[in-house]
This record gives sequence, structure tokens and C-alpha cells, in this order.
Amino acid sequence: MTLTIELTMEQQERLNAEAQARGTDAEAVLRDLVETLPARSTIPKSWGARVLEEWRAAGVIGPYGDPSQDSPETARALRERLESELFPSESDAA
Repeated sequence: MTLTIELTMEQQERLNAEAQARGTDAEAVLRDLVETLPARSTIPKSWGARVLEEWRAAGVIGPYGDPSQDSPETARALRERLESELFPSESDAA
């Protein structure tokens, strides 16, 4: 991949100074810098992204495989299931 970026004079000077200190060129310094970036899978997900992922996995949101399940009854059953999981009654806790 070839990239073209605009650097300020100060940024160019810092990059060239780092390359000179390493005994290499600016491209090698930038390649080394890119290697220090975390892999996509290691970047922490936001709270919202984690919740959406959990809800999709639990079948709470997302497309249904069977359109006949997209009904008020299904919505009510899902709501009741979630409420029982989130707010268990005293008799469930015993």
C-alpha cells in the first residue's frame, strides 16, 4: 500500500531526526510505528457495542429466521424473559 500524507515542517523534522537516530529512512520508521498498532481484535469494544453483541447472541435483537415469529406475542415473550433475567423475583432467588 502506498500512502501520501501531508506533514508540517516540524513533523517532517521529527520524523527525519528519528530516522537518522535509528540509522534508517523515514519509511522504515513509519512501518515500525504501524507495527506497534494493536490488531483490530485487541481494541476494546465500547460498552454499547458489547451490549448489542450480547443481545444479538441472545436473540433479543436482530433479524428473525422465521417471519411468523415477528409478532406482538414474540415481543411479549422476549420482554418477559429479559425481565425475569434482569429482575428475578424473590421466589426465583430462593
